[in-house]
Amino acid sequence: MASRSKTTARAAWSFDEFRIFLAFALIGLTNTILPSLIHAANYLIIPYPRHIVILIEVAPVLLTKLTLPFIIHRIPCRIRPLLVAVVWVILKRIADDTPPNVPPPIRIATTIIASAASAAMEVSCLGTLGQAGLPGLAGWGFGTGAGSLENAAWPFLLTYGAGKLLRSATTYIYYAVALLLVAHFVVLPPRFSKRCTKNDARGKQHENVIVEEGQSFLWHDRSAGLNHERSRFESLRNLIRSEISPLFIASAAMSLPQYGLARPLEGSAFETFAHFYTTYGMALHLGVWIGRSSLKILPVRNLRLHMTTLFVWVALSFFNAMFLVSTHLAFFMVFLIGLAAGSVYVNVLARLVGEGRETAAREVGVGFVTAGDAGGLLVGGVVGSLLEMTMCRSLVDGKRWCNRAR
Repeated sequence: MASRSKTTARAAWSFDEFRIFLAFALIGLTNTILPSLIHAANYLIIPYPRHIVILIEVAPVLLTKLTLPFIIHRIPCRIRPLLVAVVWVILKRIADDTPPNVPPPIRIATTIIASAASAAMEVSCLGTLGQAGLPGLAGWGFGTGAGSLENAAWPFLLTYGAGKLLRSATTYIYYAVALLLVAHFVVLPPRFSKRCTKNDARGKQHENVIVEEGQSFLWHDRSAGLNHERSRFESLRNLIRSEISPLFIASAAMSLPQYGLARPLEGSAFETFAHFYTTYGMALHLGVWIGRSSLKILPVRNLRLHMTTLFVWVALSFFNAMFLVSTHLAFFMVFLIGLAAGSVYVNVLARLVGEGRETAAREVGVGFVTAGDAGGLLVGGVVGSLLEMTMCRSLVDGKRWCNRAR
């Protein structure tokens, strides 16, 4: 009887783990796809160059992740997805009523709100990984990786495959929002939300005590006076060095070739640049998907080795684009870059989750750490876009996409 009860408990726990994995995977998938639907519908690439569009789309993510963690614990966990869902529905209606001939400020505003809503949901989900554990993190990595791969493919499939406009993609926002709510309220085990509610209350009490004592900075315990200031500086420096910097480097290494090294390549095997760029992006994000899903299979022991390989592969991709060595080599190199960047992302978060901090403290920490990911995407994307412009002006080979009509 005892053996049977242990087996039943183990099976029940395994089922709970699967539910947590599936819920976080669905939330990560929808949260990654939703902003891209709004961004594509706004057509900001028409009035503005790409580096400006990247600033508009990514800067709100960075600012949200740097500020929201300090106040998100005041919002109950069960209300957060409802608020985000309402925002997406409103954005969908606005996007449908603002075609490309509408002045850009309205479309810029909806783009900023979409990016901020996605970042807010990310901070909320990652802040609760202390209760979800590795199944939740594995699901989040799998879902966000799959979402990035889908974002690389769906614009081409919708326009060239189905013959529709990009704006028609907003139709799918309702389905994505419904999937987000089902994942949170149906798939995720009920005990998860109950624990989150208790931890929210405990986090508020803890914050009040910290504020009264005048020792509020991230999650570390500190002493008064000069020791307090020194501890704050050391805490921030250690956080930047051990967790923010790897995410920043990995994200920048991924976004630079995505936005900077595609158009200078030669793609005679492809009929249009849209087809070529979709294949190029899918190769990159297939690597990201596999890398973010490899937490249990390929745990990273040495992040410095990954940083070194990322630098080498980006350098090789640059020289390949300069000298037109091989288009197939370009696909393979961006796949390796995505694989390493995705692996760094999920392993840095696993290290943060494994430190066992309280919920409110973890949300602050994850907010700061994932700000490194957003910062890398911003810097890498802007630098990559400017690099592409420079290379296309300097390299006049007629084989390159820079100098081809399609």
